[in-house]
Amino acid sequence: DYLLQQIPANKISLGIPLYSYYWFPTADARGGYVKGTGIGNQKTVTILKQHQASMHWDEKQKVSYSFFQNQNIFEYLFIENAQSFEAKLKLVTKYNLRGFSAWRLGLEDHKIWKILK
Repeated sequence: DYLLQQIPANKISLGIPLYSYYWFPTADARGGYVKGTGIGNQKTVTILKQHQASMHWDEKQKVSYSFFQNQNIFEYLFIENAQSFEAKLKLVTKYNLRGFSAWRLGLEDHKIWKILK
């Protein structure tokens, strides 16, 4: 809403990520810390199956997420999938934006292509 008060809607392209983000503990010479990395949809599905984890939907943020224990330490996935893509795409129509920009082709949930048809 703030941005639309500053810039005309027809000049705004909404950025939509096509990759998920995976947060997990790691260690190096400095000690232990949490590391995050972007991952594709196939890797996301593999991790969920590997840890027998279920997805949850955050209605406010419009994103799926999961958390699970791996060797007694929690790991987290924030999952950009067709459901989250569609929710973000609706903002383009709702606010009459110029369009959307997506990052990073090849990592997406292939179900998004049905939404775009």
